[in-house]
Amino acid sequence: MGDDKRIIFLIPFRGIASIVIHIFLGIFIAILATSYFAEIFSYLGLPIYLSYGLGIEIAFLSLLLSPINIVIKKVENNVFSIQQDVVYFFGIPIVVPRPFEQRMYTYIALNAGGAILPLITTLFLLFSLHALPLLLVIVETIMIILLSKSIAKVIPGVGVVMPPIIPSIISSFISYILFFSVNPILVPLSAYISSVLGTLIGADILNMKRMLQDARPQMISIGGMGTFDGIFISGLLSLAIGTFLISI
Repeated sequence: MGDDKRIIFLIPFRGIASIVIHIFLGIFIAILATSYFAEIFSYLGLPIYLSYGLGIEIAFLSLLLSPINIVIKKVENNVFSIQQDVVYFFGIPIVVPRPFEQRMYTYIALNAGGAILPLITTLFLLFSLHALPLLLVIVETIMIILLSKSIAKVIPGVGVVMPPIIPSIISSFISYILFFSVNPILVPLSAYISSVLGTLIGADILNMKRMLQDARPQMISIGGMGTFDGIFISGLLSLAIGTFLISI
């Protein structure tokens, strides 16, 4: 990565077979996501053809843009190490430790398909809600933020790792409790919003300081590191689980 890079294109999969498998998996997920997004947009009053158009656009753009990371900040991490030099005194080798400082950089980036697009979609849905549902969704989002913060793990050299299924399940059931008796269609919508924002803020943003201090990866990609990430998958799982709950 050069010092002047602002966009980093990253595909973490190696080998033709791995790339093909992940592409087909991504297309399959995108096809599933289209119907969920279309249902949500239709609830907001958009024509059905426009709802499906937006659903297709969001789902497949998330797939196509997932390797693109937009750098928003470059942080310098100075690492102190000990280098051992050998000097000879009357022919006898003596090891002399010599501390030195190694300058390293961490690039903080937003993943286009995994963070920026889901965030835009979430904010659009959020501001489409009325006062009371909006308040309840905000309360639920705060709960998922705290949950994500508590279960996310910082792994040295990697970054934040968290199973996306946990906030998806919890957000779906909270949404079911809050909205099923009022308006069932709000269950998957609320679950999606709280899961995306909760994962983004709780897992990635609130752990940023720990990542910089402990993990020190070469790049922190908010939203993931490849074909579909935790934030997109977490939101999609919430849509799926929420839709399933209101259908039984």
